[in-house]
Parts: sequence; structure tokens; C-alpha cells
Amino acid sequence: RIPRGGGLDPAALHLAVSPSLYDAPFPFYRRPAEVGCFSLDGQRCYHGDARQLRYYNPPPTEGPSPCFDLRDGYRDRYVRCDGSIREGLDHLLKWGQGGAAADFVTWRGHLTKVLTTPYEKQEGWLLGVSRFRGTFYISEFETPAAQRRKETQPEILKELTYMGYKFEQYMCAGVSLCSRHKLIKWWAQSFLPGVSRIVAGYRSPDGTVVGLETFETMKIFQLIRGDEGCWKPAVCMNFAQAFLAHIKKVVTKDDPRSPGSQPPLLSLTSPHSPAREPRSPGSQPPCSHSLAPTPLPENPGVLAPSPPALTH
Repeated sequence: RIPRGGGLDPAALHLAVSPSLYDAPFPFYRRPAEVGCFSLDGQRCYHGDARQLRYYNPPPTEGPSPCFDLRDGYRDRYVRCDGSIREGLDHLLKWGQGGAAADFVTWRGHLTKVLTTPYEKQEGWLLGVSRFRGTFYISEFETPAAQRRKETQPEILKELTYMGYKFEQYMCAGVSLCSRHKLIKWWAQSFLPGVSRIVAGYRSPDGTVVGLETFETMKIFQLIRGDEGCWKPAVCMNFAQAFLAHIKKVVTKDDPRSPGSQPPLLSLTSPHSPAREPRSPGSQPPCSHSLAPTPLPENPGVLAPSPPALTH
């Protein structure tokens, strides 16, 4: 919980986002190691084992294209999830009962968004943070902009999203269809857990995979290294390190509240979040993006434990 009244200087709640501030040598990062597993079945029920684990089954390298039909099942078998149900960290917390202590507990996808923040120009995020017995729990809330996009999303975009999951089903991989502008997200979501290779699929307009390509995660940056203004892995990791240190600095008290008893108290926003507070001209240097405190929207959802929040 962030202390109120005589706590931190308001300026200390800001964290600059500009890439140039984090353009330094790559920080130390130990290769991740698996400490456990759990599974979710088709009804999103929790199982404390690896029953849903599948194996990567590459198609033949020679011969015709794999011809995976990414539209298969969309019209007649696809069951859309209930967007009103927010799982948060529930499954991680259930798995972690009695487990080893950790500094932070969160999903990989949340850290992926943090890593790519210095280069993100359009999409904002809203993260809730709670400290409990010395461990920081980070969970995502849906921003108003994301809610509006979901409500007005055309059918073709819904089908394209389904195609991405269908490709994962065919390949048992964890990456969406190939697109050059996604390289930074591919790298971030694969580097964090130590995934060494990424399999990308090229599709035709009718939703059929016509080719596959494998990328080495550690070499993805080389594909865009010569591009003007390209992203840098070191910037992403240095910002993530600063972000986690920032959380430790501003969320200083254990939160004794029961899960969901109150909404989060505070949010931090960047210029790409619709909740950004208006600023008077000259109050902040141009192009010096930062995470800054603002009130949260009403009814942001429930997190166990219930947190303050950080928004990009």
C-alpha cells in the first residue's frame, strides 16, 4: 500500500519512460528455471499438475506447405470466454500456496508489457500492485480504452485473434502469426521465460498457413539492428529493472485488507493512457514520458490481494 499523508514526495512517484534514459549496458539476468506447474482445462478449472502440457510437433521441412486452416472451428465450435469474469492472479495464488517466497508474483504477459513500455506509442496498461508479507503481487486491470476497443471490435479482428490461438494449437507454440512490428513483443515474451526459439507462421488471406519460419530469440534484435530508431533489448530490461525497483520504493507497507474489500487507491499513468491527468504547458519537458499518479476509474475490478495500481 502506498502511504498517505506525509509519505513520499509526490515527485518520487514519477518514473520516467523515455528510452534514452535506459540506454545502458544490459543488466544481469539469470536464466529462468522451472519451479512448478499447473493446468487449466477447457472450462478454466485449476489442476495442480501438467495434464494440459503438449509437445511441439514440427511439420516436415520438405514437401508442401502445412496448410493449417486457421479458421477451423471458429463458426461452429469456438466458445468465447466470459469477459465479465476476471481471474487476476487467482490461479497463481492457488498454485503458490505453501511455495517458495518470491519478490514479485505476476503473469509473464504483464512483464512483457512493462518491458516494451519505452517503445509503446499507442496502447496503455493498468497494473494493480499489492504487497503482502514482503511479496509484491502485480495484476492487470482493463483500461477504459481497452474496454471500448473490445466492445467495438469488428468481427474480422475477432476472427484474426482466433487465428492466432489456432496456430498455437497446431504448433503448441506461444507466439502469434508473423508480423515484423511484433518483433519486440515476440522477443520480450520469449526472452523472459527463457524460450530459445520462436516459430512464426505466414498465412494467406483466406486464413491458411502457407509457410513457417523459426527465429532464435537471442538473434531477433539483429533483424532490425540497422533500422533507424529501432528498439534495444538493453533499454527494455533496464526499464523493467527500474520499474520493479520503483514498485519497491513506493509500495512500502503490507496490505492487511481482505481480497477485494476495497478498490485500489492510486494509479500511475503515461501519456498513452486515457486516464492521464491534463498538464499545463511547460510543466513537464516534451518527450519526457513518465508514469505518474492519478485517480483510478471506478470499479476497476478485484485483485487478490486488493492493490494500489500502476498505469501506463
